[in-house]
Amino acid sequence: MSSSNTQFITNQRDFESCLGSLSSSNVLAMDTEFVRTNTFYPNLGLLQLGDGDGCFLIDPLEVTDWSPFKSMLSDASKHFIVHSAGEDLNLLWAEFGVLPANLIDTQIACGLTGLGFSLSYQALVAELLDIELEKSETRSDWLRRPLTDSQLDYAALDVLHLHEIWDHLRTKLEQLKRLDWLAEESTALKLITMAAEDSSNWETLCCDLSNAWKLSEPALKNLQLVCYWRELEARERNKPRNWIGSDRDLVIVAKDCCRPGKTIAQQIHDNPDLDKRFKSRYGSKLSTLLEYPEWQLVELDARDLNRPLPPVMRNALKACQKIIRARAEQLDLAPELLGRKRQIVQLLQDVQKEGLQAWPGVFSGWREQILAADLKPVLERAL
Repeated sequence: MSSSNTQFITNQRDFESCLGSLSSSNVLAMDTEFVRTNTFYPNLGLLQLGDGDGCFLIDPLEVTDWSPFKSMLSDASKHFIVHSAGEDLNLLWAEFGVLPANLIDTQIACGLTGLGFSLSYQALVAELLDIELEKSETRSDWLRRPLTDSQLDYAALDVLHLHEIWDHLRTKLEQLKRLDWLAEESTALKLITMAAEDSSNWETLCCDLSNAWKLSEPALKNLQLVCYWRELEARERNKPRNWIGSDRDLVIVAKDCCRPGKTIAQQIHDNPDLDKRFKSRYGSKLSTLLEYPEWQLVELDARDLNRPLPPVMRNALKACQKIIRARAEQLDLAPELLGRKRQIVQLLQDVQKEGLQAWPGVFSGWREQILAADLKPVLERAL
């Protein structure tokens, strides 16, 4: 490693010592390096923590007790700076069941200060600090040991500049009076992370499949079962969902197993449209599942299906997008941060289902303050 401000931690004793060194700081920079090429859950390869003066690179393969770190994460007096925190939060929640009590996502902060949406860490360092960072280890294997000096240098740089970047962004957010907006977005990001691991939400995953709305009621019930099964299977085997079965295969199974004349096992075995490996590996299990369901799942509401918007709602979508782009330009905000297309579609689908009481929905909080006067008339005309 080239930096004297960086320490590589490779045992439990030094891990606890480094956490003790960081305990006096209320603002910590954090990043993770992981591998997720053929697994459902990311495999943690390195944890980086910094206090603004230096950083610790922690080898997770050598840590036997994570409880001191989990306590630090949940400490309400501490704030953790992370750039583009989504995947890091997913890893922390899956691995430790704990998220930072206070999160500062510098990528979201960029969008709120007019620097742009989805700005990479390298681009942000170049923009604010005029420093060019190497990208040579972006696709590195972080599980292979020993880690190289190049890998460790790259990992250290991912946190060494975060405090200085946050100083710039915080000053701008204070001037714009948008610190509360950042806090709202950080809280929402954590809630999304936890919701993804809430098994009750897996019961309605079938509603998101693009062709689910075309299915008959019996076929939709089948699809609900096989989607829920795939989620459990993917997590239990720690494999990507599509490695278990594609959306297309699940829809085919759900639809064709409702046809009369053959048993469910025959329908699956004889279907030429199904992936051969999928049939061979899971055909028997799926036929048993559909014949004798293992779970009593929540009753689906057809209005929750991801169906195309009707013409009046498509016109409302365009009107909402135009309003959001104009307001974002006025406020020097990234339009995608103020309102993404999928958020607008979700709002319009909710309004179709529940009427105007669905407002503000996903546009609550700071977005409601900005958009209510312009969007509510559009929603009223769409009903």
